[in-house]
Amino acid sequence: MDDQPTQPLTQQVLDPRRLGRNNSGLSESDISDVLCILHPASLAAYRIVSDTAIYKPQHILQNESLISYNEYGANIDEQETIILDGGGMSAAGNDLALRMSSNTVNPHLGFSFGRNAQMCDIMILRDSAKRFSNVHCRIYVNHNGVLMLEDVSTNGTLVDDVFLKGKESNYPSTRMINPGSIIQILSSVEDEKIKFIVRFPSREGHEHEYQRKFTNYVARCAIANDRGRGRGRQGTNLKIAGAPGNLIEGRGTASVLPNAYSNSHGMQWNGGNKYNVVGK
Repeated sequence: MDDQPTQPLTQQVLDPRRLGRNNSGLSESDISDVLCILHPASLAAYRIVSDTAIYKPQHILQNESLISYNEYGANIDEQETIILDGGGMSAAGNDLALRMSSNTVNPHLGFSFGRNAQMCDIMILRDSAKRFSNVHCRIYVNHNGVLMLEDVSTNGTLVDDVFLKGKESNYPSTRMINPGSIIQILSSVEDEKIKFIVRFPSREGHEHEYQRKFTNYVARCAIANDRGRGRGRQGTNLKIAGAPGNLIEGRGTASVLPNAYSNSHGMQWNGGNKYNVVGK
């Protein structure tokens, strides 16, 4: 009997473990370094990943695709590959990776998203409807070790269908991010609606190293926050909710709160959208 396959494969898949990665496709260094992964789930989000790969590749998870598809269907949320602008550009397999080792524009703000290249780590370059602010939102770790998103914009950000708006008191400005959280920035132009799905890497086998890096990262953010106060530099005078500055105690000595980081980012929450958990 002939063992040769009778039909060609429609997907070319390379087991990431053969490249020294774990099942999630991460290298050993990234397993203990990446805070969270943002998977693009809209055309605009794919374009942001493509632009980031050019201008700030430190925030890209993979520069070479592990998975490719011959074509993609209507459900973009499930795709790993999409052709951008009809010009042959592909964001195949690429996600945004927020690494603790990254050199961010304003470390005390975490990772900033917006259209101003001088103020943001992840840039939104296409904005024909003028919906995005210079700094639109930021992702950061608060003083309880919980991963948060804060909106600092005029038009707002959606996190798990909860509308955040930092410049209007009628809306909350911050929201905890969980695995599977959906982050959206809406636009009147359909192709410019941004949608990312949040993923947390598995730390299996690297828990101690991740814990060490995470503790050091929060301490560095606290020091940066302390130094950034009163400088008056552009981009440092944003309203900051829950920044990790109060991790600094005493005379410039970083004192991380004990047991604050026993889990990946503080807790798991199954209480629905009525309440906004911001600490443990």
